[in-house]
Amino acid sequence: MKRTSKSNRLMALLIAAVMTTGVIGCSSSKSDNAMGPQTNPQAQAIAGTYVSQYRWGGANGLWRGPADLAVQADGKVFYGTTEIMNPQIGDHSLAWSTADGNANSASVTFQESDNRDYYWRDKSANTMNFTGWLQNPGEGKLDFRGLSK
Repeated sequence: MKRTSKSNRLMALLIAAVMTTGVIGCSSSKSDNAMGPQTNPQAQAIAGTYVSQYRWGGANGLWRGPADLAVQADGKVFYGTTEIMNPQIGDHSLAWSTADGNANSASVTFQESDNRDYYWRDKSANTMNFTGWLQNPGEGKLDFRGLSK
């Protein structure tokens, strides 16, 4: 009799352990699915697609349009069709570097509107926009601007 009662207790403990493991396993996978894609609050504040342009020659140079700049809420950044590696997203700012394997370096600041003549002499900047610089390897910094689409 004693042997059966010990066996029953061991069996009950074993069943409880298996059930606990199953519950933990299920709750873990449910919480992973419930979280969905992660967002980056700083990226979310500047998320969007911007028509970008760069300019040689300072205030008197001509603006040229190389590619769109796209910032996603999860922190991914694309310049044209190329994903930017290790983008540094701050409080309404974005930067990247050739040191991280990118084709160029850049640093920009985002704002709701901007009427600085240096960047916007020929256009209206009454929507979300950015201003800053873009630098290709072996060259100097170029003025860089963008307007949200």
